[in-house]
This record gives sequence, structure tokens and C-alpha cells, in this order.
Amino acid sequence: NDESIIMARRPFGVYLLTGSALHAQQKTVYHVGKMTQLAGEAASLTTFAGEELESSIEIGEKAAIESEQGLELQSTSIELGLDAEREFAKAAVEKATAKEYSEQAELLHDQAAGKTAASEIEIAKARDDLAASEELLSQAEKDRTAELMNEKKSAAFFEESSAAEEIATGAQEKA
Repeated sequence: NDESIIMARRPFGVYLLTGSALHAQQKTVYHVGKMTQLAGEAASLTTFAGEELESSIEIGEKAAIESEQGLELQSTSIELGLDAEREFAKAAVEKATAKEYSEQAELLHDQAAGKTAASEIEIAKARDDLAASEELLSQAEKDRTAELMNEKKSAAFFEESSAAEEIATGAQEKA
């Protein structure tokens, strides 16, 4: 009888086992579906992550290139800054030199102005001396003319005196 109980229970047990198996199969199908869905999402995320990684690598490469270009620009900027400082120093030296030349030029201008004034005074004196010299030449010419006249008069008086002396000597001899 135990066997009959066992047999009677078997269909119920098979039914229970079949129901449990069906339920387990449904749950397995559900979980397999979920796993397939999750696997698809994971594959999609993996693909997206791969694309993001590629994009990140490209951005990293661009950043490295831009960084290198930035360093080159910075280096060029430093060189240009040094050139500008050298040019500024040269300009400062040239400005100082120009200031010295300007001061020397002003001094020479002042000296030239003083010499010009002295030269003008000397020219005025020379003109006065020339006028005085011309006056003296004129007076000398007058004196020479007067001397020539006096010489002629003296020669005439000498002739008259000689003639008078001859007359006087002749008169003395007669007397």
C-alpha cells in the first residue's frame, strides 16, 4: 500500500514538479531575456565606451599637439620678449647718446652765438677802421697834394732865390 500511496502521490508530485519546472523554466527564460537585454546594453555601453575612448585618445593627441604648439609659442614669445628687452636697452642707450649730442649741440650753438656776436663786433670795428683808414688815405692824398704844391712852390722859391742870389752876387760884384 505504500506503493499505492506513492503511486497516487506521483501524479501530484509530477504535477508539482512539472509546475515547478515550468515556473523555473519561465523564470530562466525571463532571466535569460534579461541577461540578453543586459548583454545588449553592455555591448552597447562597451561600444559607446570604445567610441568615447577613441574620442578621448583623439582629444588627448590634439591636446598634446596643442600643448607642443603652446610650448613653441611660449618659446617664441620668450625670444621676442628678450629681443624687445634688447631693443629697449639699445633705445635707452641711443636716447642717452642723443641727449648728450643735443647738449653738445646746444653748447656749440651758444658758443657760436657768442662768437657770432664777437665776430659782428669785430666786423663793425673793421668797418670803422676801414672808414678811418679811407679817411686817413684821403687826408694823406690831400697832404701829398699839398706837399707837391709846396714842393713846386719851394722849387719856384728856390729858382727865385737862386735868381735873386745871382742878381745879388752880380750887384755885389758891380758895387
